Amino acid sequence: MHKLVFSAPLFAFLIASFIWPAAWAQVASELAILSSWKANAKTSHLGNQLLTLLDATNRAIAVNPNDKGALYRRGYLYSTVGCTQSAISDLSRVVQIDPCFAAAYTERGICYLDGKNYDRSLSDLNRALQLNPYSGDAVFARGRLWLAQGKAQLALSDFRYCQQSNVKFAPVLPGEFPANQYDAPNYYIGCCYEAMNKPDEAVKFYKASLKTQPLGSVGYLHRYADQPLDTKYRVSSLEHYGY
Repeated sequence: MHKLVFSAPLFAFLIASFIWPAAWAQVASELAILSSWKANAKTSHLGNQLLTLLDATNRAIAVNPNDKGALYRRGYLYSTVGCTQSAISDLSRVVQIDPCFAAAYTERGICYLDGKNYDRSLSDLNRALQLNPYSGDAVFARGRLWLAQGKAQLALSDFRYCQQSNVKFAPVLPGEFPANQYDAPNYYIGCCYEAMNKPDEAVKFYKASLKTQPLGSVGYLHRYADQPLDTKYRVSSLEHYGY
């Protein structure tokens, strides 16, 4: 039986929630998300692997609350299943223990991006790239951030950088595919050109992204890198209507 174990920062957040009802509502929401995910995860081999990983990280943290590797893996898993506040709590602890843990800044930056806290997201992603300039995950996420802010030229620069051979994507969890699995940089380069009112260029890159073979039934993408499903629609619209 898989027990529900809170990280120390989340437990503090839970205590504070008795004073702040809104905070309690957020904790309750994440507990429901985690409980639902656990129930579904038990039905598949891959899901059981992730449950085992969660149990292992909980045990490691119980033995050593400063185990930055376990905190990072648990925070990453929390973020993957949608428990953003829990993830931020663990990842903040990681960078407190090790201010040079680049991947923790990347993942926390993605969590802030999820919550539309763009200033904090940018700060974390910039720090991650300062520590590891070849992190595909960090630069890809920053490109998504620029697009969300309507800064297509900056986004274009990041997505082009993602395509360099020395830039690497690093999945963390069992069964996880890299963020560029579906040639996502080409798709987002197309989005940049579309936002810049350059339909011919947009169509070219959208079509390039469609050449990627479909994924099999085993495995998944991290939540910030879902497979684009509107590419053909975008191509059709741009070719026929120019918008």
